Amino acid sequence: MCYYISFAVKSNIHHKAYMMLSPNLELHPNKNKSFRALVPHTFQTYFLTTEVCSCELYEKTENQMYGFRADVQHYFNRLAKYTKNIFIHIHFFRSEIETETLPITHTEHISLKKMMTTQMDQDCLYQILLDES
Repeated sequence: MCYYISFAVKSNIHHKAYMMLSPNLELHPNKNKSFRALVPHTFQTYFLTTEVCSCELYEKTENQMYGFRADVQHYFNRLAKYTKNIFIHIHFFRSEIETETLPITHTEHISLKKMMTTQMDQDCLYQILLDES
């Protein structure tokens, strides 16, 4: 099927997550139980897409993600001003996005700045920490 970017932010900034979207991006509620189980219950979960899926939101080879598109980077930078962390998971869904169990190969805590410049692994749960300046 397709790649999807799942992400989660604290529920108290739910409205900001929608307000900050650029016209090229879409946000959809993520009700996948296996993703929701990975993040704190006080977080709201989403799929970040362009129209149907997330395939066009980053550069990729077979199993490696090489950074997000500029508008996605800008979105996460803006969102980070209102939260101390963001959870992100990239997965190639082979069945229904709401019911497929998400594998987690490992977890990683990285800064927002590093996320924008690092290779991202499929099926890693990233906790993006707000850069302290």
